Amino acid sequence: MVGEPGFIIGGIRPDESTSYSISVTTPGTYGIAIRAASGASGGTAEVQLDGAAIAAPTALGSTGGWWAFESTDLGTVNLSAGAHTVDVFWGAGQSNFDRLDFVLLDEAFACRVSAGSVSWTDDGQSKYWIYRSTDGGASWSWLGRTLGATSFVDTRPVVGVKYQVHYAGIPRVECTIDAEPVLAGDTFACAINPTTGVIVWTDAGQSKYWIYRSVDGVTYTWLGRTVGSTAFADVNPPTGATYQVHYAGYPRTNCSTQVGSVNPTPVPPTATPVPPRPTPVPPTATPVPPTPTPEPDCGSAAQQAEDGALAGNMRILNDSRAVGGQFVGAPAVGADEPALNLAHRAEFCVDVLHAGTYFIDARVLTPDDDSTSFWVGVDDEPPVLWAIDATRNVWVDDVVSGGEGADPAGFALNPGQHLVRF
Repeated sequence: MVGEPGFIIGGIRPDESTSYSISVTTPGTYGIAIRAASGASGGTAEVQLDGAAIAAPTALGSTGGWWAFESTDLGTVNLSAGAHTVDVFWGAGQSNFDRLDFVLLDEAFACRVSAGSVSWTDDGQSKYWIYRSTDGGASWSWLGRTLGATSFVDTRPVVGVKYQVHYAGIPRVECTIDAEPVLAGDTFACAINPTTGVIVWTDAGQSKYWIYRSVDGVTYTWLGRTVGSTAFADVNPPTGATYQVHYAGYPRTNCSTQVGSVNPTPVPPTATPVPPRPTPVPPTATPVPPTPTPEPDCGSAAQQAEDGALAGNMRILNDSRAVGGQFVGAPAVGADEPALNLAHRAEFCVDVLHAGTYFIDARVLTPDDDSTSFWVGVDDEPPVLWAIDATRNVWVDDVVSGGEGADPAGFALNPGQHLVRF
């Protein structure tokens, strides 16, 4: 690393430069990344080693704030043992400069994927980032990150998905696919009887299934969930409604409108089918549709805030700077309101495959210096108060901690599904 921890060089203008002397003890190929921030149009930087340019001037661009630092990969360079001079020349625009990262690539970094399980070369890094593409590599979305671990499991693998892995100082590396996931969904099917509203589906041996309904054939809303059962009844089905069913690790499946024999467990013949619920609906002459409590769709370790189950005054808002252009806004808590109010919450279901201590990464923005904290809880454990440094309307990545200045909060989780609540 080139740069002093805890300090930056601010207000850099065009045609300025900085120079550094470094000493290399281990010769080899190094990946280089520059870490800078800009609340304006950003700028360009050219890095030279011993008077020779490592790469062409690189555009850094705006990061959304003067303290929103981001790393930009500059490629690789071969370094011999001994003393070297590194110069950074700044072009058009303005930037704050944090540091240069030199990372020794002692072997070719590579990653492989087998049925959604991603593994890669151990380059001794504290953080690795994983990305996924479902359109053949045309666009990529962030899937997750590890804190030093060299493997990651995509809990919702799909045939044909591509993956990339990288760490600070090297560009993303596309992974070799050794084996595609084998999904029970090759034979998974569901069917709806539009007269009775009974939906049945293949028994895939899952502990939970989720059911969705659409009245326009385009937008689907969560209708209910069963705990292992392979049948569900919509007690008041709208005319022309369509349905989907899915389980953790498999995408939603459109249900046919013909009653089939996909369910080996027959639905009890009743005049008015009653949906499986923890609290059964008593049979009446006129069925009363239940009012379900919104429940999150259980998914992977990386989820968008707007995909959670929202309650109270939590609301989806638009911001072009947010991933996907949307985010969840939390209501301000007044002085006369309780410190913890579960009426206003966003909930996310996460499917965990391996027991261990997990940390929660989040991308957050604080509109002012007073609105800077969340309560965060997992399952029925007491929530922690996550105090965030004021970002002043800039999106930043942070890790949920147990309080102001505290270390990241670790959550001990066993395999299975867990509810994360903000």
